[in-house]
Amino acid sequence: MSVAPLWSYSIIEAEALRQNFRQFVKNGWKHVDPAPLVWGWHHDALCDHLTYVATGDIRFLLINMPPRTSKSLITSVFFPVWEWIETPSLQYLTASYALQLSQRDTLRSRRLIDSPWFQRRWGDRFSFSFDEKLKRQYSNDKGGRRIALATDSATTGEGGNRIIVDDPHNAKEAESELIRIGTCDWWDNAVSSRLNDPDRDAWIINGQRTHAEDLFGHILKTHERKEIVHLVLPNEFEAKTRCITMSPYTKKVLFRDPRKKEGELLCAKRISESATKRLKQVMKSTYALQYQQDPKAGTGHILERNKWKKWEGEPPEVDYIFTVWDTAFGQDEENDFSARTDWGVFRHREIKTTEDGARVMGPERTCVILVGAWRGRPPYTELKSRVIRHYRKLKPNWTLVENKATGISLCSELGKSGVRGLRKIKLDHGGRTRVDKVLRANIASVVLDDGLVYYVDRQWAEVVIDECAAFPKGAHDDYVDTVVNALQWVRRMGEVSLWEDEDADDGSVRLFKRSKSFYG
Repeated sequence: MSVAPLWSYSIIEAEALRQNFRQFVKNGWKHVDPAPLVWGWHHDALCDHLTYVATGDIRFLLINMPPRTSKSLITSVFFPVWEWIETPSLQYLTASYALQLSQRDTLRSRRLIDSPWFQRRWGDRFSFSFDEKLKRQYSNDKGGRRIALATDSATTGEGGNRIIVDDPHNAKEAESELIRIGTCDWWDNAVSSRLNDPDRDAWIINGQRTHAEDLFGHILKTHERKEIVHLVLPNEFEAKTRCITMSPYTKKVLFRDPRKKEGELLCAKRISESATKRLKQVMKSTYALQYQQDPKAGTGHILERNKWKKWEGEPPEVDYIFTVWDTAFGQDEENDFSARTDWGVFRHREIKTTEDGARVMGPERTCVILVGAWRGRPPYTELKSRVIRHYRKLKPNWTLVENKATGISLCSELGKSGVRGLRKIKLDHGGRTRVDKVLRANIASVVLDDGLVYYVDRQWAEVVIDECAAFPKGAHDDYVDTVVNALQWVRRMGEVSLWEDEDADDGSVRLFKRSKSFYG
């Protein structure tokens, strides 16, 4: 029996790998990374979505996965090489937050192409142009080209059929608003318009979430979302945010996260349960961003989401209510909101479960409950009218306004309009800078930490809590200002008694019962 020559097996394998990106990555892995390949279903999902880009079924792809899941190697190293097998004329602009990272992946791709494994199978498809074979860029004899960039690079005159941005942000610099805005401006003004064919070419942005206003958040907020496919794979599965991707053109489901059990890990062989536990302990709030890809859950560990208590059943009657207003700092600052939260103060005995499972009634304590919220950007005259209308409708016992900028004028005019219980809030520690706000939030958070803050189950309440939980990493902090002022107010007035204050006199003022009808 005759035996086929070895080169024939290479031809058969080459054709099979040309059609199967998953297998191309598996077979080529050892020629790029000496570490053993730990393959998981998430790699299949990533490879399949990149294949859809190659076939034109996806043109705009966002990828959010935890660190150390091989997303950079697959997206920025293997994918451009695999596409060149079929279409060596494709041109790539590839970028990262640091030029050396982008150059690193560009060199890895070049080494993969130069490897005997690749050359034996596809060496006849194209050859490098040796007058342009540099670390930062290289081209081939079929018109293909690859250029490495950083997210602060100039791109005038350069374009591509594919734009691949891998890790657009340095996680260590995520808190720098200046750097984040610079990256988003780089994308808007220098890169996103650099596709050779705006109607057919594609871009891919790959990385972990670092902030609510990072490049991923910016694109999702400002770009037309119907053509964007967003692959989001958190380390721990959350059923309520299960990732399901659909074709923008056929509307057919492309992928559904296969996990069913809450908390099931993405790849336990790569990031184990014990490793996950350690990461949570060390990274704290940052874990939710980088590993869960949830910017709303990425907290500064100050006004934590899990410390808010949802009121179950019929809302409580309250002893009195107060409203807190935060006016925009200046009418010329378009990004600032004016915001309002309404609060009720009430006495409550919480049912608690002891270590042996018994249910006992706790001591009566004075608590606060969030009962209403609003924010917007009205001009000053409309804001004044809104405050007066709200006062007449709700009839709060106290109306608190920060003694700053437009708030100063507002307090004066509200007094003339018959608003009673008006109080100007003086900002402690300056209060204008982000550092001051963080300090004030930490001081006020003791009321929240002590289990004294409730909210009614309304959509606006979730928005308030989300913003507070994201502080100081979130895009806005207008609701945060009202919440901090409210908690400081009840503490300063002696309305709430913390466990540490149990022996102190109860200074709560019980005015009159307010019915359930005022809940928003």
